[in-house]
Amino acid sequence: MPKNSKLSKEPYTFKCEIFSFAMLLWELGAQKFPYKDKEMKEIISHVTSKNRENFKDFNPSNNGLYHESIAKGFIRIIEGGWAHESNQRPTINNIYQELDRLVETHSPRKRPSNSNSTIITPEDDEDNLIALETIIPLEEGILAHRNGNREVAWKCFELHATLGDPIVIYWKAYYYLKGYNGKADPNKAVKCFKQAADANVPEAQYYYANALEKAKKPGFLFLEYFTKAADNDNVLAQHELGRIYYYGLNGVEKNEEKGIQYLKLAAVKNHQAAINDLKKINPNLIISTENEKKTTN
Repeated sequence: MPKNSKLSKEPYTFKCEIFSFAMLLWELGAQKFPYKDKEMKEIISHVTSKNRENFKDFNPSNNGLYHESIAKGFIRIIEGGWAHESNQRPTINNIYQELDRLVETHSPRKRPSNSNSTIITPEDDEDNLIALETIIPLEEGILAHRNGNREVAWKCFELHATLGDPIVIYWKAYYYLKGYNGKADPNKAVKCFKQAADANVPEAQYYYANALEKAKKPGFLFLEYFTKAADNDNVLAQHELGRIYYYGLNGVEKNEEKGIQYLKLAAVKNHQAAINDLKKINPNLIISTENEKKTTN
């Protein structure tokens, strides 16, 4: 989707949540509310003009709360999350690993045995007894799924889903749908598909539309989600929309021209069912589709 200077036109992605998470870290570190006296329009103007909050309250000499290197670590994480271009922001996994490193570096239990500092007892260091579970990178979870290691994949998806990543929520929904996590749960699948679909995940939009279509809910909400998925280049949705419009399925007004357009979009991507549908409608459509392929290549 092309970028637009207007904030309302920017697509919502998980990187938007990274900005919010960085703001939360700043709020915790500075011990104050950001933008306290600003109206929403002022906040939007402030942020889109690349302005950010300052870090004067992170200075150990000002508050005495932080070791200098901890403050620097926090600032590094927050500034990364505040990057103006969303594709330059770190992943949530990167942020958690960085926070984990700060804990490891400054945990009293990691001090050398010859340190002159006061000995820390378990009672004094209770917080450090909590083991941090290793976060499997999402890419490894997806690879585990493709290799058939669904138990590892599911653990990865469960953990990342708690961090709110829409892509992972889609994967979690898919596992609920197929029962790959042990037992199929269609209701949970639909709920997660909707959550990911509303965060603009094309695959989730397709599956949620499919669920609405099969449930025969009144109205045409299923058509809306199929269209979103198709516009986001999901080939399954393009094929389904082509059939819906060409044949006038599920109460949708028949529109052969529109149906053929969607079928051709899917056929260009070598979707065999779409190719077969076009052959049945008119074999000459396959020739025109082949010409479109050559034009785009």
